[in-house]
Amino acid sequence: AAMIPGVLPFAGETYTLSVVSTTLISIGIFVGFVLIVASTRFLPALPLLVGGILVATGGVVTHSVLERRLDGGEESATAVLEIEQIVPRHEVLGFRFVPDAYDPAVPASQQLSYALFYQWALDSYSFRADFGVDDVGPYVFAPVNDPLFVAAGSPILWRDPFSEMVLWYEIG
Repeated sequence: AAMIPGVLPFAGETYTLSVVSTTLISIGIFVGFVLIVASTRFLPALPLLVGGILVATGGVVTHSVLERRLDGGEESATAVLEIEQIVPRHEVLGFRFVPDAYDPAVPASQQLSYALFYQWALDSYSFRADFGVDDVGPYVFAPVNDPLFVAAGSPILWRDPFSEMVLWYEIG
C-alpha cells in the first residue's frame, strides 16, 4: 500500500489493507459498472462518462495524498541524504533481506521497496545484497530487529524516520 498513493488514505496508520474487503469492493464496483452498461443497451457515452469520473476521482485522491505527504515524499528523500554524512563515498552499501520467518519489523515484500528507494536516493554509492557471511559491509541496511545484527551487538548508525529500516555498522 505504501507504493500506491491513491490507496494510502484507506490503509490507516499500519499501512495495511484487508484483501477480502478490497476484493469484494472491487468486484461490487465492477458488477455495478457492468449492470449500468448492460441496462443502457451499450450506450457508448455512459461508459466513457463513468470511466472519466473514476479517473478524475483517482487523480483528486492521489493529488490529495501527495500534497499531505502521506508517502514520506521529499522528507523521506532528505532523510536518506543524511547517510552521505555518515558513510564515506567509496564504501559499498549492503542491503540484507530478512525473511518473514524471522518476523522482521519490515515485511520482506516492503524491504525490496526500501532497497530500491535507497539506491535511487543514494545514486553515488554502490549497493550489494548482504547474505550474512561478511561478503558486504560494514554498512548494511536491514530491519531494526534483524536477528544477525542484534545478536552481534552491531550499532545502528541511522534510522529511517518513516519506517523500521536502519543502517547498521556490521561488527566482525
